[in-house]
Amino acid sequence: MEKGTIIDFIDSQKMICAVATETSGTGTSHLRLLTENGREVKLPLRRASYAGGRLNPSVGRQALVDQLKATAHKRSELAERVDIKEVWDLLKDEDQWIDLASMTGLCFSGPVTPDHEAAVVRAIFDDRLYFKFDHNRFYPHTEEQIHAICVRRDKEARQRAMIHEGAEWLKKAGAGTPPPMDETARAVVDVLADYYVFEKEAKEPALAREILGGAGNLSPDTLFSLLVRLGVWDEHENIDLLRHRVPVSWPDDVTKASEKLVATAGIPSAGPDRVDLTGLSLFTIDGSQTLDFDDALSLEPMENGACRLGIHISDVGHYIKKEDPLDAEALKRGSSIYTADKKIPMLPAEISEGLCSLVAGKPRPAISMLITLSSSAEVMECRVVASVIRVENHLTYSQVNLSLDKDERLGRLSRIAVRLREKRVRDGALLIEIPELYVQFDDNRAVVLAKGDRESPSRILIEEMMILANTVMARFLKEHGLPAIFRSQPEPKTRLFKKGTTGETLFQNWVQRKMVARVVVDTKPERHCGLGVDLYTSATSPIRKYADLITQRQVRAALGLETPYTEDQLQHLMQMLQQPLSYVGKIQQARHRYWVFKHLETKTGQRVNAIVLDRFKNEYSILLPDYLTECRLPMPPSALLKPKDTIQVTIQHVNARNGVISVFCN
Repeated sequence: MEKGTIIDFIDSQKMICAVATETSGTGTSHLRLLTENGREVKLPLRRASYAGGRLNPSVGRQALVDQLKATAHKRSELAERVDIKEVWDLLKDEDQWIDLASMTGLCFSGPVTPDHEAAVVRAIFDDRLYFKFDHNRFYPHTEEQIHAICVRRDKEARQRAMIHEGAEWLKKAGAGTPPPMDETARAVVDVLADYYVFEKEAKEPALAREILGGAGNLSPDTLFSLLVRLGVWDEHENIDLLRHRVPVSWPDDVTKASEKLVATAGIPSAGPDRVDLTGLSLFTIDGSQTLDFDDALSLEPMENGACRLGIHISDVGHYIKKEDPLDAEALKRGSSIYTADKKIPMLPAEISEGLCSLVAGKPRPAISMLITLSSSAEVMECRVVASVIRVENHLTYSQVNLSLDKDERLGRLSRIAVRLREKRVRDGALLIEIPELYVQFDDNRAVVLAKGDRESPSRILIEEMMILANTVMARFLKEHGLPAIFRSQPEPKTRLFKKGTTGETLFQNWVQRKMVARVVVDTKPERHCGLGVDLYTSATSPIRKYADLITQRQVRAALGLETPYTEDQLQHLMQMLQQPLSYVGKIQQARHRYWVFKHLETKTGQRVNAIVLDRFKNEYSILLPDYLTECRLPMPPSALLKPKDTIQVTIQHVNARNGVISVFCN
């Protein structure tokens, strides 16, 4: 490139006119230029958009700058005379690159100068709708490409307007009473809410960041508070439900199918395939707020101190057929979700709390396990039958605990449960006894925490009955050679208490829970070491858990009521359940933790008890036993605390929304 050559190059989306101040030889990769703005730059050769025309470098720096400005002005004026659309109409069917000389000849009549060629380059650079260009050649876009570019430009223009208007609106909203929401404001709110929930996985994260930046780089906490003030969310919004896209309403086809089922479904009659057990005295034991009753019990005395225990599970499979809209939605949800402030059922309420619920006084189809027990609670005989039952009454855990000494039937069931548990412990069951922390609300919606005893007689009674029922059904399916969703568990990495015993302290139980092996789900039965049984499944909650409904259908198939799933079908269903079940437990745990932390927010500055769990370099892992919450305690290396030590710490800061708690020890 010779000294004095005029160069056009692009800088910050603008065409700049410059002159070469040095001659560059072959192999040179950079040009030294003086620009129309009076700047000296070193430009990579590949960035030169056009080189043509000359100036006399000897006239001096300021004169060169003045001439460059005049040249740039002339080239811009010539570019405005180029009708790109008209040229494209002539060339749109050309499926080849067009050189600059040919393009310039089409754009201008008469003598053509370097300024004319530079003007063509500038015109096409300014309006890249009709041609793409590569230095000194051009290729016409197709009509489809032009349409796509127009759509993109329109979107970009709307986004630029949204960024500016949205940022200004956010500033005003953050400063005081939010101004009225117009269409742009609503779009901004949607973008920001989506960004808060999904962060970098949001639909338009870059747009959201630009809006927030224009509004002063609002923090996530400030953004959440603003969205609450705008009425987009509640102050206790469960973001996890949004993040996992958990359905909280019912699609139209599911609603229609549910209404039709309730209106047309009848109670099956007793017959060769279904035993009439309505003469038995059945009862349920559940929490006081339970409405979806899916299991009931009965107990009949027999000779020689024996008895017949009945465990009856709602026959949900009788009503919910494979692959119908209700079944498809239940599979999509995977499980009901229960939190302190919300219940999201797997099946619509008219099904889960009505048609399939073992409502007192209503006949219902069931799968019944009739188990003959000796006077010492040894299992002598098991029958699994389809039945028709009628529950007499609903009992709560508290009612049962208070009635054990007065009600012979409940007392005997409790003693049977204790015997069953003792046998499981002898067989290696790992009983981890950790209290349950209930979240409740007072009349002012303030959080109230209450500890529940998982080891109360009524809780043990129901737990043992359900373990027995699931073990019986697992054996029943194995004997019939049917694949099912079996659950097993290897031995824990370490046992902190011997086989046949239970943990003596909260510390032992808490640490032991961290050491248990994962439950394995497979279509082949294996030993469940945690429960101390040779094989196990789960089929006692078909209203609430889709996996239990699958297993119940296999039991129904063994009873001749329907066609069983094949091994491949079960594997496919288990794979489909992985996604919903991966977040159901997390949502429930996170929401429980949120409400516990909301309570702890009111305890800032207060001293609470703590148990040391483990030691790290500059901190300890501790448990707050009154709140069953783990956190870290910063301490210098010189601190001499040991696992199991009981100490007191002061709550320094809690943020329930962010799941943060900090404590210190005086």
